[in-house]
Amino acid sequence: QDIVKNREKYDFFALLREIFSSGIRFAMENPRLLPVGMMLANDKALYQEIYGEHQDTGAEFFRQLLEFGKAQGALDPAIDLKLAATMLTGMVFSLTDIIMEDGKLDLDDMKVIDQMLYLLENGLKKKEQRVTKELGTRFQESETRMKSHKV
Repeated sequence: QDIVKNREKYDFFALLREIFSSGIRFAMENPRLLPVGMMLANDKALYQEIYGEHQDTGAEFFRQLLEFGKAQGALDPAIDLKLAATMLTGMVFSLTDIIMEDGKLDLDDMKVIDQMLYLLENGLKKKEQRVTKELGTRFQESETRMKSHKV
């Protein structure tokens, strides 16, 4: 909660990482809760029953974070915030499955979080392809403008 209240101290992706790492720290500081988490991770029906009704709350939390990131200029303005928030919520549930897969919680789990954050920040497309496509699109737009001005 302090992280979110003091979000101005972070850029968007650092804030997101800190939120996830605080969850890992909480779990490590409260090992008595780990068996409950393991039970939920292994029983999808129970997991859905308990957390399913909170998916909208999670999506709203992420939507607000995304609005913050957009206001910072860290996110593409064309991103649909509702869609992105819903996807982030789903990713959290999937990450829980991946992290709990080995039956323990440790700092190695931050590697999984960092990979997810890398994917969010950089996308799936190779940088060269993205730059090439953007340049190609700009070239086509420029060429179209030039042709439209010919007599």
